[in-house]
Amino acid sequence: MDPEKYRCLVVDDEPIARKIIVTYIEQMPLLTVAAECINALSTIEYLRIHPDIDIIFLDINMPNLSGLQLLRIVQPQQPVIFTTAYP
Repeated sequence: MDPEKYRCLVVDDEPIARKIIVTYIEQMPLLTVAAECINALSTIEYLRIHPDIDIIFLDINMPNLSGLQLLRIVQPQQPVIFTTAYP
């Protein structure tokens, strides 16, 4: 693991969307994908165990808990980049 790279968490319920985001992250020399989560609940658990994430790429429209609801619960200290297919 390269300590000079920012560790990214990708959160999206759609496999194709996660793959696209991961592909973009892999093209950036200063970023690395630390993990992928498929919903808000798995994200809450992941961040509880791994608070060392530097950036969160977060889908807004997810089942059960939206990305916005997730933010209210977790209140992350990391920057969050919203990813969505909707305007």
